[in-house]
Formats: sequence, structure tokens, C-alpha cells
Amino acid sequence: MITVLVIGTDLSVSEQQIPEVPIAQDVAVQTLVTERPGKRTVATAAQYHREALMWVADDGANAGLSPNVLATALASAWRGLDVARSYWLHGPVVVTGAHGRDAALGVPEERAADVRAALQAFADLRGTWQRTGAPADRGEQWRQVLGAVSAAVACPAVR
Repeated sequence: MITVLVIGTDLSVSEQQIPEVPIAQDVAVQTLVTERPGKRTVATAAQYHREALMWVADDGANAGLSPNVLATALASAWRGLDVARSYWLHGPVVVTGAHGRDAALGVPEERAADVRAALQAFADLRGTWQRTGAPADRGEQWRQVLGAVSAAVACPAVR
């Protein structure tokens, strides 16, 4: 079994164990990403960091899945640019290590630490907003989320 992380649209992060066998691994990832009542889509691997893959719902927006703000911010930080200018990640996102010979690898500890740091940075920012009020402008809210997550994972500033 390998360890993967699942970033939920509810700002949750959970560890899951999936099989090492490629076919069983594919079924497990597909189930974690796409299994929602009445919503069918396909999980596709996207590489935003050279050491990790983010498995995302291929057509999540059209399938009615909720935007995944935390995963989109982390993907932006890892990529070094604001991917939300073009698209948002929707639904749960599974983070694995990059592909090995035939299958995905377990999420590297450094990338798992990035996911946890992004979650903490977002939680801290939400706490600040609860005390001081969030910016009225959604664009400014997103810029603050990107800045907090990028700083937390020690990535260059997102452009």
C-alpha cells in the first residue's frame, strides 16, 4: 500500500492508503476523485510539481463538483502562476508522488508537508478574516489566499 493525500472541497486533508498494483491503484484513485452520487467524471493526473501528481476530476465543473480552493491555491503555488486565471480544480483532489515505472508513487514527505502547510496557512488566513473581516473583493481574497499558500510552501511569488 502507498500513502496518498486527499484534499477535499471542504478544506479537509486526509491520508488514504491505496494499492501499489497499477490497475488497483487506478481504480482506487478514480473512486477517491469521482465517486459522488449522480456525478460521473474521470480522474486525470496533472503535474504541478515535479515530485507530485494531483489527480483531478477531468470535467469537474461541468459535472457540478464544487471548486477546490485549497487544491487550486496549492497547484498555483507549485506551478508559480495563478492557474485560476484559466481554470479551477473541482471536487476532491488526490495527491500522489510522481509516476514510478508503472504506477504512481506514495506522496513524498516534503510534498505532504506542503499540503499540510497550505492547509494551515489557509486556516490562519480564515481566522484573521473572522477577526478583522474578509476583503469585500473576491479577487483580493484570492490574492491573499495565493500569497499565504505560496509563502507557506516556500514557493516563489505567484504571478
